[in-house]
Amino acid sequence: MGPASTHCCFCDGGGSTTCEDFRSKCQEYIHVLDVGFNESGLVAPFCKEAESCSCEEAADHDVKIDEYGGMETFGLYNECKCDFWFRLCEDAGVGEACDYAAEYCCGDYKYDEGFKYLNSPTCYCDFFNYAQKEFGHTLKSKALNIGKEIGNHCGQYQDQVAGLKLEGVDYRREFERPSLETIYNETSGKKWTNSDVWMNETVDHCQWYGISCDSDSFVTSIDLRDNNLAGQFPVYTRNEFSYFLDIENNWILSKYGLANLFNLKSVVLADNELTGTIEYAPLYNLHLLTHFDVSGNQLSGELDALVSPSLTYADFHNNRFTSMRRFEKYKVSPLQTLRFCDVSNNAIQQDASDLFEDIPPNIERFLASNNQIYGSLPSSLNNLPKLRQFDMSSNALSGSFPGFTESFATLQKLDMSKQTNGFIGSIPDNIWRSLSLKVLNLADNRLTGSIPSLVGNLAALEEFDLSNNLFSGQIPSQMGQLEGSLKHLCLSNNKLTGTIEYRPLYNLSSLIYFDVSGNQLRGEVDALVTPSLTHADFHNNRFTSMSRFKKYKQSFQTLRFCDVSNNAIKHKSTDLLENIPPNIEQFFASNNQIYGSLPESLNNLPKLHQFNMSSNALSGSLPVFADSSLSLQQLDLSNQKNGFTGSIPKDPWRFLEVLNLAGNKLTGPIPPDIRKMTTLEEFDLSNNFLSGQIPSQLGQLAGSLQVLDLANNGLSGRIPTQIGNRFDSSIAPLSLCIEEFDLDLASDTKFCPVERTALSDFYDSTKGAEWTNSTNWLDEYVHYCDWHGVTCDDSNRVIKLELRNNGLSGRLRESIGDLALMEVLDLSDNDIKVISVCSFIESLTLIYFIACSHQTTTPFSYSIQFNSQGSIPTEVGQLSELTYLRLSYNAFTGTAPGGLEELTKLQLLQLQSNRITEMPLMTQLDESKYNESAFVTDCGVPSAFDEAPKCEDCTMCCEYYYSNVAQFASSSPIPLTQFHSCRMQVTPMMTAIPKKK
Repeated sequence: MGPASTHCCFCDGGGSTTCEDFRSKCQEYIHVLDVGFNESGLVAPFCKEAESCSCEEAADHDVKIDEYGGMETFGLYNECKCDFWFRLCEDAGVGEACDYAAEYCCGDYKYDEGFKYLNSPTCYCDFFNYAQKEFGHTLKSKALNIGKEIGNHCGQYQDQVAGLKLEGVDYRREFERPSLETIYNETSGKKWTNSDVWMNETVDHCQWYGISCDSDSFVTSIDLRDNNLAGQFPVYTRNEFSYFLDIENNWILSKYGLANLFNLKSVVLADNELTGTIEYAPLYNLHLLTHFDVSGNQLSGELDALVSPSLTYADFHNNRFTSMRRFEKYKVSPLQTLRFCDVSNNAIQQDASDLFEDIPPNIERFLASNNQIYGSLPSSLNNLPKLRQFDMSSNALSGSFPGFTESFATLQKLDMSKQTNGFIGSIPDNIWRSLSLKVLNLADNRLTGSIPSLVGNLAALEEFDLSNNLFSGQIPSQMGQLEGSLKHLCLSNNKLTGTIEYRPLYNLSSLIYFDVSGNQLRGEVDALVTPSLTHADFHNNRFTSMSRFKKYKQSFQTLRFCDVSNNAIKHKSTDLLENIPPNIEQFFASNNQIYGSLPESLNNLPKLHQFNMSSNALSGSLPVFADSSLSLQQLDLSNQKNGFTGSIPKDPWRFLEVLNLAGNKLTGPIPPDIRKMTTLEEFDLSNNFLSGQIPSQLGQLAGSLQVLDLANNGLSGRIPTQIGNRFDSSIAPLSLCIEEFDLDLASDTKFCPVERTALSDFYDSTKGAEWTNSTNWLDEYVHYCDWHGVTCDDSNRVIKLELRNNGLSGRLRESIGDLALMEVLDLSDNDIKVISVCSFIESLTLIYFIACSHQTTTPFSYSIQFNSQGSIPTEVGQLSELTYLRLSYNAFTGTAPGGLEELTKLQLLQLQSNRITEMPLMTQLDESKYNESAFVTDCGVPSAFDEAPKCEDCTMCCEYYYSNVAQFASSSPIPLTQFHSCRMQVTPMMTAIPKKK
């Protein structure tokens, strides 16, 4: 059952009894008291309470849905009660529990009316037979006729419905066309993509689009996939009865819809816009239905994979189901017939051990990836002799890995990858003995141990992925026994060690993908490890050398991707790349120790897309990549220890998107022909020795350029306006706006906003490098509105600067006034050159010394002098949009800035714990929002000032804690209530602390 079954509540009139308490009492009543419960017709009160409590949340859900849609819904409430009573029936064999289970599982109950009718006689018949076979109990009607046995209802149903007769007359044919019309109307048929001849009175319904019939004109197949069906799932109309059991125990038939197409064998409504829950009970009457596909919709609620008695194929993937009904034992037929079940890509959140406890024993393919299924897998998975594919990837499973004991002879695809919790321990030996296994994906778990030599037994294995686990040891040479089958091998991000034995691996003639990155492997890299290889990834290891590319190997022609970056390869580049595979598309060798100049062979790579050899020790001239000019998209040769020399080639790489040549020794001018690189997005020539002017032709780059970095060169002149015009609505990199470069772009506020310049100046003046958090500040390519503590409006104007308690020091400069639209300025609780006094206090008897966060009674005889640290700039008083100004607990001196009294929008002003001697008259402050915190300064006595500051308009005064020598020597501190909730802190307000005499 879904989440509703675990809902806990207070069910006993406000007491503390929970659902589990009632459930335990109910079980105790059934198992221990044994008072003729089977025949009594009386359900113990705590069983009903447990039921109500367990399903309270489901009932609330259905009420909301009904009120929203204005219709009756068959939702979680019925399903919850069905599950509750069936568990009692199954676990205890209690007759009355089975009676209730049958009616809730096969009938239609409304949360406010109780029982309405039994709408699935087929389901009821299955339950009837199950109860008799398992418990010797004959079902009784609990709703229609308490205690009365329902007669030969299954036989009657078979005669009346399956036998095509109702009182000797064949009525079923009359339901075919009206039922299809109902489906059309209930799913917005007029908006279907294809509704060819639907609803045409002159055309037989068997000729309607997507409909197939048998020779008697009974509908056998509906295929309306990807046809824009919308609305609730069309089981049948919702304003009439369907099947119900009358007082004489006869099945009566009415209502039109999908559930009344009795010869239906296949339903495909995939990839539409169907919503809401599915009412499964009526569908269980479709005893011929074998194929059911509702994937790719927006269906929600609970999922029941045992839709019909003969079902073999059930597809619910890509919906919004949040729970899945257990495979119930009373549905004997579909438990045996179901072969395919796909519930992947939903939001199912359930315990796996409960969900799969009775998984159909003949299941062949079960897919439940991309859900939220958690817990450990049950032992029942060991008893699936026909299982061929099992995919539970991207869930939250944990515990030990299942052995699939009886499945190893048939299992072909096993994917248990990407578990948020993760399987632990080693892989059971049964898996390594599966001769039919083609796909084994256990990536992204917490599996440990070594890869055993038994891996060589997996003769049919094509895809093998153990990446992102904790496997250790060496790669077994027996891997080479998988010749002819293995195509994909991924062992990345584990703890594998040692060297790779390449000779046995060369037997893997079909292997095209090889990834051992992110381990601790050492020794030599051989990128042509197998004959057919296209993808070779060795990055993030400890390899120290690399084998030359040998032309005689077949993979010399097939290799497309090679990554050996982030190792310790120390090799001469001309030897390493002399015979680079001619069809290579992506080559990465960054962060190694490769040295020397690049060989001319790089000019003969017509398919090369990406080439990255950054952070090595290369030197010499830049390669031309002549034959790659039409394909090369990303070139990164930056940050070479020795450095490329010479000039940038005049004939550039025309289709490049990224060109990074930073951190070299390139000289000469930037060639004007750079304008031909019309697809360039990132261009970095920083930290070289380039000279001359910046060519105006850069401005001709057709709007693609996003990053331009020319910093730290010898460029001169002014930045051409053509470059500024290419920025469109973007702002220029910060380094281009620094005045010391004398670039004309710096004066253009469109590309060098005044507010960013002001923030940059603020960062420097307050020692931003020492801040606690300076995320994104001064980043060349991060917008200043995304700098830590900065908030902007929709026009990218700064409206808030909030950096309280962030380690600011230094001074506040006049440029703060350039943030003209600022509404909130909070720089409180910082440390602007405050000298710590804790280490000097040794003579005063302090009972409560908050500034140093400890108490001391140690005497001292030092005097401390605090110097002035700067006043608040007058520009602060000119920020006319300010509503909130906090500069408290810093080291500002002098008088408060003029103009504060003119800030008509100001609602809060806090200046306490500074050395401000004169306070403004703030008669305009509206105290309604911040009350007594609206205007806080240092004022009143006792005071640290020679003359106590006065503040007639203050709503709170922070009086100085230590008033005179007598109080310092006092054994009792001044009551904290005297200080009006101001935080006590020793700050540079003090001119001196007198010595104790």
